[in-house]
Amino acid sequence: MRRRPLSAAAMVALLAVAALAALPGRALADGDPASDVLLFQSVFLPYETPSPAVSGQLGGVVKAAGDGGYPIKVAVIQSPADLGSAGALFGRPQQYAIFLEKELRLKPKEKLLVVMPQGYGVAAGGSTAIVNQNGIATIVRRHPNVKPEIAVLSRLPLPRSPQPDALAVAATRAVRALAAAAGVRIPAQVPPVDVESGGGVIHNASSGGGSSSGTSEGGGDSKLPALAGGVVLVALGAAAALWLARHRSSPNR
Repeated sequence: MRRRPLSAAAMVALLAVAALAALPGRALADGDPASDVLLFQSVFLPYETPSPAVSGQLGGVVKAAGDGGYPIKVAVIQSPADLGSAGALFGRPQQYAIFLEKELRLKPKEKLLVVMPQGYGVAAGGSTAIVNQNGIATIVRRHPNVKPEIAVLSRLPLPRSPQPDALAVAATRAVRALAAAAGVRIPAQVPPVDVESGGGVIHNASSGGGSSSGTSEGGGDSKLPALAGGVVLVALGAAAALWLARHRSSPNR
């Protein structure tokens, strides 16, 4: 029995599916928004954003800490909506910090701070090592002890309210405290770094994965929707070309 050739519609569908399947997983789903954003930037802000002045101070302090030798990423979480599919971890900042670091796989010297209305969480970047266990080589991640950082954060007051400004102010205070405990002095006044003036430091969860500054540091996932659309258009064009070639080569009915 002769097999009927694929129709143009079927060819289009197959090519489009194959093209989309070739895209990175993060282009197709966004389970944990902060893990996408913090791959490229240093601060994740909640959907309900703090005021520009307050978020600018947070961005400036994070940048100053990094410039002084204390690289740190900050996730400000106001509600379960900011966690996406990880919403069950809302109210558990330390557990979420550990979860988020596993997603980000921070460098050994990097720190991660999580601020929620319920308090603070902290994690540190780890190094990859090969461990021989009963003759089997296993790749593991080793993380430094963060008990000193947890002790620093435990002495800080909780955010004064669950409002975005209060959370961002608490995050700024926490970054200063952690940096000071590590011997890094941040000036009392730092230049603000906010969404408008850029630098790729701050990102709003609602803006879809890129920095408004347009810097290479913040470009990241914001280009993925356009990339997906381009790939699908290429697939459609290829399918159309195949159909035309087949149609022209077939005898007239």
